[in-house]
Amino acid sequence: MIGASGTAVGTQFGALMIFMLLLLAVIEIPLICYLLVPAKTHAVMERVHNWMRTYRLQITQAIVSFTGVMLLFEGVTSL
Repeated sequence: MIGASGTAVGTQFGALMIFMLLLLAVIEIPLICYLLVPAKTHAVMERVHNWMRTYRLQITQAIVSFTGVMLLFEGVTSL
């Protein structure tokens, strides 16, 4: 999506860097919290895991629907 946006290379690079920072934050924040407060972090992660297992189908449907809408939007706007 970033590469196909047709914007300037600098803008695409900036968007890619922001995406990577957010992606790494999702991974790094729980790891840092686990080092600082392992018991509480484990309890929170267990609740998140159970919630995701409960709503796995709805989460998958939302992701697929969002991706489909974005691809449809890109296709219609490029006509």
